[in-house]
Amino acid sequence: MVFCYLAEELRTGDVAVIGSEEYADWSRQLLSWETVEVKLPQYLVDVGLREAGDVRPFDAAAFTAELRAKLTAAAAVADGGYPGNEDLFIDPKTGVPTLAAHRADEQRPSARKLEQAIKARMPERSLLGIVARTAYWIEWWHRFGPVSGSDPKLADPFGRYVITTFVKGTNMGPYEAARHIPGVSGHELSMAANRHFSISKLNEAIADVVNAHARLDMSRVWGNGTTVAADGTHMDTYLNNLLAETSVRYGKPGGIAYHHVADTYRTIDLQNPRSLINVRKSRSASR
Repeated sequence: MVFCYLAEELRTGDVAVIGSEEYADWSRQLLSWETVEVKLPQYLVDVGLREAGDVRPFDAAAFTAELRAKLTAAAAVADGGYPGNEDLFIDPKTGVPTLAAHRADEQRPSARKLEQAIKARMPERSLLGIVARTAYWIEWWHRFGPVSGSDPKLADPFGRYVITTFVKGTNMGPYEAARHIPGVSGHELSMAANRHFSISKLNEAIADVVNAHARLDMSRVWGNGTTVAADGTHMDTYLNNLLAETSVRYGKPGGIAYHHVADTYRTIDLQNPRSLINVRKSRSASR
């Protein structure tokens, strides 16, 4: 029990090891107050708490009063707009606010015209057809093959690998897929998946697709990949999950899905720094 608690305290930073790189004293890594005083004015401007050129001295009492004044002003604006807000209702007995579901505005004629033009240029395609087209143009299907590295002894390796990728990606199962896809048997799909596919080969194929997408003009419409943000969302798990712990922040067990949103892509890392779920989806594909 002593070692269990010691490991927990080391993980949270409540216990430190002198001279350690991973379990060092985090408080010694903080900026000194002299450095903070130099950087603080520009930091307040960057986060929107002060206007540029504001040279008023900074102290805790003045800062608290300034935030309280901003909160009071924001509350007054919210109270003034409440009578005309049809979507917000506050129960006079309990004081519990209720926000009505937002009703979408009627689609404008120009939006309908744009939708028709997009559908004319981008006809509806099946998912299996999309997989086959990307395999043909990018040639990611060449990543798969026998473990020995020899050429596959298949009559149609392209078709077999495309169908196997579709089946495994949809989690359909080889024998269930054979019931819906003519010309292929469950044994053939199972053999290709077990003998010609592996995690490393799948990661290489994923990298081919991601890198090909990164070269498209469409992927650079919103930016060049230098801007990114992160947001966490709590996810419920089974209570008897050995990887789950109770979160101090959310007050219940589960995991946190971190959404990394950039100006060119979005990924999700299932991770929790507080050890709710110690799982991470590795991304071998370069961005």
